[in-house]
Amino acid sequence: MTKLKLIAALGAFAAILAVPAWGAGAKATDTSAATTPQITVTGTGTVKAVPDIAVWNFSVSSRATSAREALKLNGVEMRKVIAALKAAGIGAADLRTTQVYLSPRSSQDGTSIIGYEASNSVTAKVRKVANTGEIVDAAVEAGADGVNGPTFQVSAQDALYRQALAAAFDEAKAKAARLAQQGGLTLGKAIVISEQGTSQPILFAQGASKAAATDSTPVETGESEVQASVTVTFAIS
Repeated sequence: MTKLKLIAALGAFAAILAVPAWGAGAKATDTSAATTPQITVTGTGTVKAVPDIAVWNFSVSSRATSAREALKLNGVEMRKVIAALKAAGIGAADLRTTQVYLSPRSSQDGTSIIGYEASNSVTAKVRKVANTGEIVDAAVEAGADGVNGPTFQVSAQDALYRQALAAAFDEAKAKAARLAQQGGLTLGKAIVISEQGTSQPILFAQGASKAAATDSTPVETGESEVQASVTVTFAIS
């Protein structure tokens, strides 16, 4: 190959290499999406519901001179409470032992052990809130000497949260539309949607009593609020 032909061939090869390099560079520096005019707002949605589940904790404590006797006696008493809860309509799947505790009892001067104390706690999920007062009474009558609760829950928590989430987006969009209008702009589609996290139900005290009988332990369910929050970025023009 002559020197002139070699130079021409090298020049053509360099031109071929230059074409993809230029194309890649143009693609990497395309920042049109990043410079799109936009507006970012936050919206909050709230849905109210009456709780339909009440969670209670019942406990029994027993004392005896020996650890074995205290634990045995406590087991007998707790089985009575569990049986009463089941008889009152609590299913086995909604009963859960939360703690079994045994400890020595010391004399007043702390120099000797005079006996032992055992305790057992069980959590009961009451799915018929209207009966919750009667269930508390049944547990106490069966021997429960400790009662803690209720913690109210809403069984349709997930569905309510989705409703709150939709309401939060609607509020964010309304805010963005109002701001765009004030600025003489046109609101476009949502570019980025960020969920701010779930919230635990907020319990309010108002509400009618759900006790089934006038002589049972009175329990007020009140009303719960489920909230959701989103941050949305909209395009504007």
